[in-house]
Amino acid sequence: KFGEASTIFVTNKFIFPWKMPLPQCNFKDGYRSGVKSGNVEMAMWCHVNGTILIPILLGNPLCPIKTKCSSTLALCEELKQELHGTFVKMNWQLLFNLMALDDETTILSGSVCRLRELDMEAVGTDF
Repeated sequence: KFGEASTIFVTNKFIFPWKMPLPQCNFKDGYRSGVKSGNVEMAMWCHVNGTILIPILLGNPLCPIKTKCSSTLALCEELKQELHGTFVKMNWQLLFNLMALDDETTILSGSVCRLRELDMEAVGTDF
């Protein structure tokens, strides 16, 4: 059962978007399975993608997504998932920039995160 969250994440993130409409991708089961089995890393990737990234890609209203960023970041910090937290901060700042809530609108920098201050080595090349 430990690998179930990984399978759900990979299929919903990389395979299903090519096979069905993006709104049908479901990360909730991956989150539940990961939490239940102790696979916190994959559980959080499912949660972050399903809560923040996919709604942004779908063009959903930005304000409700922005509202979820705070609680998602708190969960990342509580579970000591630093990489996930960085991903949330980057997307949260993206929302601030898109909504013109910060002075900077073209560089990922503002009140939530400053790209230059992020530990890009920890982030890796996935972004």
